[in-house]
Amino acid sequence: MNGYCAYFDVENAMDPSLAESMGVTTENLLLSRPSSAENLISGVNTLTKSGSVLLLIVSSLKSGNAFGHMDEVTCGGNALNFFAAVRLRIRRTGLLRTGNEVSGLGISVQVVKNKLAPAMKKAELRIRFGRGFSCESEVLDLACEHGIIMKEGSNYLIEGKVFSNELAAEKYLAENDGIFDKIDKYSRLCNRKDWSHRKSRKEWSVSWK
Repeated sequence: MNGYCAYFDVENAMDPSLAESMGVTTENLLLSRPSSAENLISGVNTLTKSGSVLLLIVSSLKSGNAFGHMDEVTCGGNALNFFAAVRLRIRRTGLLRTGNEVSGLGISVQVVKNKLAPAMKKAELRIRFGRGFSCESEVLDLACEHGIIMKEGSNYLIEGKVFSNELAAEKYLAENDGIFDKIDKYSRLCNRKDWSHRKSRKEWSVSWK
């Protein structure tokens, strides 16, 4: 789906270069830094009525109070709980390390409200500092689950090459778009119920190449 995204940077914290490193096409990003709440509301209202953007982001609604669970802060207060069509609960589950350095976070995302589809779905994700969500780790886990990538201990076998750890395997996928796209495609096909019953893991590991 092609189109423009409008980003209202209320806190003046948006870094376009960081967004690009995470895969955002900044040429299609309309960036605004409103000087007041009135300008923000006016801009949101104008773009909403125009229908010229696919996505509109306001970063962020501030809140200094905790609502619901004591370890949660609901941006905008209690009102957004009822107004929002979709609400996600995001919690940190751990740290990702490269050697002795912390290189990212493991997070748990749960859909606690959804007016558009079944709620309460949950996903475990990883965020790499400076890159955003780690798509490579997701594809790596899914491909190993279906036998498309072979794993023994901490070693990974991809395209006849052996990688001694998960980070090295993720780096290889990140640097080879063609291989990443091919593995991603077949991993998702295997993940569908109608495909998973047709072939064994061994057959898939051979036939995808």
